[in-house]
Amino acid sequence: MVRRILFVMVKTGTIDGSVKLGNLKSNPAHERLALEAAGESIVLLKNERNVLPIKKSIRSIAIIGPLAARAAVQGGGSAQVEPYYTVSPLEALKKKLDDKVKITYEPGCLSNVYTSLLTADYLTPSADEKGNGLLGEYFGNNSFSGKPLITKIDKKFKAHWILAPPVPEIKGNTYSIRWTGFFNPPETGKYKFGLAAIGWARLYIGEKLVCTNWGEKISTEVSMVEEKTAEIRLRSGKSYPIKIEYVTAPSMPPHIRSIRIGVDLPVPPDLQKCAVEAAGSADIAIIFAGLTDEYESEGFDRKNMDLPEEQAQLIQKVAEVNPNTIVVLNNGSPVTMKPWIDNVPAVVEAFFPGQECGNALACILLGEINPSGKLPDTFPVRYEDNPSFLNYPDEADKVLYGEGVFVGYRYYDAKKIEPLFPFGHGLSYTTFKYSNLNINPLKVKKNEKINVSIEITNTGRKYGKEVVQLYVSDLASKVARPPRELKAFTKIGLEPGETKTVSFILDEKTLSFWDMETGGWVAQPGEFEILVSSSSRDIRAKKKFELVS
Repeated sequence: MVRRILFVMVKTGTIDGSVKLGNLKSNPAHERLALEAAGESIVLLKNERNVLPIKKSIRSIAIIGPLAARAAVQGGGSAQVEPYYTVSPLEALKKKLDDKVKITYEPGCLSNVYTSLLTADYLTPSADEKGNGLLGEYFGNNSFSGKPLITKIDKKFKAHWILAPPVPEIKGNTYSIRWTGFFNPPETGKYKFGLAAIGWARLYIGEKLVCTNWGEKISTEVSMVEEKTAEIRLRSGKSYPIKIEYVTAPSMPPHIRSIRIGVDLPVPPDLQKCAVEAAGSADIAIIFAGLTDEYESEGFDRKNMDLPEEQAQLIQKVAEVNPNTIVVLNNGSPVTMKPWIDNVPAVVEAFFPGQECGNALACILLGEINPSGKLPDTFPVRYEDNPSFLNYPDEADKVLYGEGVFVGYRYYDAKKIEPLFPFGHGLSYTTFKYSNLNINPLKVKKNEKINVSIEITNTGRKYGKEVVQLYVSDLASKVARPPRELKAFTKIGLEPGETKTVSFILDEKTLSFWDMETGGWVAQPGEFEILVSSSSRDIRAKKKFELVS
């Protein structure tokens, strides 16, 4: 593991400081790979009446939802990285459809937990300067004393500084930062500013102190940091002086500091009404909904499986006025769909697809990419169906992993619980036929390889990819085992009418379970069954064989 880490550091020049990561440029080959990876991972959950891909005869589309104009590319926490760029679904669809289709966009609702991040679009370092951002002054003390160690124009106001100061010129863990410039409101109305920090911070508009946590007790858990918010009425066309100050508070632990500044623009009172009206007058409506890093992150758990209430209501209202409503979801884990799933003909699960989010989704929706992703987990109908429901949350800070080996789809199969969408599920714009399953030998000795092959044919009219899944069922086990277990899978691409043979090689370990008494893997002689399928529930072919002693 250390060798792999050092290899990357040597290649990027960070181990000797010869290359600064901030100077790296986006690579076109990497951009193509990001688009390919996103396109391969997106899952088509539902597609009644072949609503997707969008037909060329469509002349008007209502694009709706808070995640249409914002690319939801990743969850929160330590895995977050800053992409070179992001592409939203709205901008990707507008670019691809150009003037051929009338596109109407309505957000429909707000779903952010915190205020939206303050961007440089509304900021200038001085009243007469054309550039965007604020002037940042960095001090080596927590009192803004003396001359700044460095001054620079900053354009981002969300940062975590872990075991290192914000700029190399600062030595040590005590420092202060002051940002100054002008806020230029794009419209007249009430603006909601927000501030959250590990450390002390305050925000001024003009002479007015708008938000502050100055002097308060500081939490060192990022997920527990409270956002301070306040509204202030501003007028379009006027530039307002803005000042943000941050200091490392006394007695803070040395390992982490952070700041996050946000602002919500004035919100019309009839967001949902406007979205429903737009949907009612369009040929199709596409709702981009889901969760963001504010809902799914490291350090805290979701309280339930539901979408934000405003989003669920929006989907139901839009589906009532447009029978061709398509729901696109951005989320990292299953969400409740029962209130609206029967009223919409198509659902696309995008997960968090990365910086090419919008382009990948546009390609899927327009049929330029045939969806081939499969669900990596089971989507239950309701929260109570989850395998861990009876064991979570914890008691006295202890969690019982009561599921045993019946985790995920194994639990749903064993309990005969019908999921909303099963593990491994994913539709395509074409169809596949499975035939001629062959197992050799049918009587298997210990340590002998098992050769499994099956023919897959594209029976549709489009090129497509299929994930062929192989499950094994122990029909004579003397211990409690899941009804079937995924043991192998592969993804193949087929032209219309083309047939390919898919082969798997299994061994004794494939048939084994962990024996608590002997402390090792054990394969008991007896009858087994191979099930080759398109999902954990969509079994296309099966055949038995025997393990002999």
